Amino acid sequence: MSHKRTKGERVGNIQFGYRLCADGKHVEPDPSQQAVLDEIRRLRQSGHTLRGIAAALNHRGHRTRRRSAWRLEHVARITKQVATGRRTFFRSVVKSLQAGVVQVAAR
Repeated sequence: MSHKRTKGERVGNIQFGYRLCADGKHVEPDPSQQAVLDEIRRLRQSGHTLRGIAAALNHRGHRTRRRSAWRLEHVARITKQVATGRRTFFRSVVKSLQAGVVQVAAR
């Protein structure tokens, strides 16, 4: 599975902030979801609680991938993934793809 992940291919569920490419095999950053992740990061660094972050996202009109309102649990799951490094690893794969280090199949 790790060999697929290093190639930028889909392995399991797609993390929030990314979407499946047109080829149905690789993942790419989703700009609107990346903006929400940046907002979560900014709010957390400024001292907001997880519940406060969810309320702020809802107030600004952001929705989850399934178009539901943000809840504490959704924000907690995302911040936990960031803290454990899962997103850091995934971002490094995406940066490698963008830099052309890893070959991606044509769409």
